[in-house]
Amino acid sequence: MVRNANAAPLLERLLAIAGGIICWVVCIRTWQVVLSDYSPGGQAVWPLPGLYLLEMMVLSLVGTFAAFHDRAELRRDWGSVTWAVAGIFLAFAVMGAWSIGLFFLPTALMFVVVAILADTRQKRNVLVHIVVYMIAGLAQVALMLMAIRVFYPTALAQTPAPPPMTIATPPATATLNPVTVIPSRTPWITTVARPTIMPIPRTSTPVPLGPVPIRVHPPGAHTVIAEVDSIVTTVLAGDVDAMRELVHYTIAGCVKSPGLGGPPKCESGEADGTRVEVFPILGSEGGFVRPSSIDTVVRFKAKGLYGIYRVSANAYKADYWPAGEYGIVLIRDDEAALTVLVENGEIVRIVYHMQPLEMALNQDVGEWLLSPPTASSSSKALPTRSDTNIRPLHDAAC
Repeated sequence: MVRNANAAPLLERLLAIAGGIICWVVCIRTWQVVLSDYSPGGQAVWPLPGLYLLEMMVLSLVGTFAAFHDRAELRRDWGSVTWAVAGIFLAFAVMGAWSIGLFFLPTALMFVVVAILADTRQKRNVLVHIVVYMIAGLAQVALMLMAIRVFYPTALAQTPAPPPMTIATPPATATLNPVTVIPSRTPWITTVARPTIMPIPRTSTPVPLGPVPIRVHPPGAHTVIAEVDSIVTTVLAGDVDAMRELVHYTIAGCVKSPGLGGPPKCESGEADGTRVEVFPILGSEGGFVRPSSIDTVVRFKAKGLYGIYRVSANAYKADYWPAGEYGIVLIRDDEAALTVLVENGEIVRIVYHMQPLEMALNQDVGEWLLSPPTASSSSKALPTRSDTNIRPLHDAAC
């Protein structure tokens, strides 16, 4: 009997240790993956998920400590602590199921097993601890929602419903009234009332389908910075040969390790660390283009200029990922936006924006040299005088 009494706590302790180890491995690996994403659009560690990871690591230690001290002779309810830890882990696994949450599910299940074994061994009321388990889980959900509300206040904001879209319909179109079924005295015979035709009135002007046009500056708007204005003229002209000459290639050592982010990947026949010429680009993820494929990047047609800004000092940069000094924001014919980053009169990187421009440019803009057009400015031939760094082409020539 003594051996069985000692075997149960040993199993509980081993499960608690295993759950803690899994938790720490997942947290450390998550930290490594997030920190290895070198692209400027990558996930930041702080404040979230860094605080979540710290919370899980501390809780795993607390749960393991409770499992080691959950003995009847101590006369302390360490079982409630174990149940609470299990509830918090399960709530985190469910709330974060779309990202890393499911990796913590084994830890949550192990602590549940530890808590059940301890209650069974000491003949405690499991139902009371299940209540503790649920309360701890709900508290964790509330804590996570509060953290999101505090650190990312716009994440939980409801997006207003778009106005109803009116689509034109042909005037001669007609519809039928609902069919009326009239019961008959004969059970197997049913009389259906004859439907009436009701015309549909003509609606308002048809709504155009497709992307909403983005305002651009009228021709002639520019800054007084010669190296920037020259590139703007070349890009808007669609001169591929001239753009190819403006491209500045970054020289960096390639790597053979797989995964997103980081230095350029080595091609076939290149050893790890080989210095290669690449042109960095950013779309849905970061990447690099070799000189032989540069035409796929510079061959595009821009319908107009959206704005020009000086790159923020806080913009991400690395040896293989130049931040640039100026950003030229352009709108293509298909209403897609891209930014040509310029430094020392050369194009050092291109960013293809996947998000609305206001959101995509928020962290990179230090100051606007040519502000985005407004409803009033887009109808004028040249930008307003409030933009002191801008003047017409003929004034610049003078």
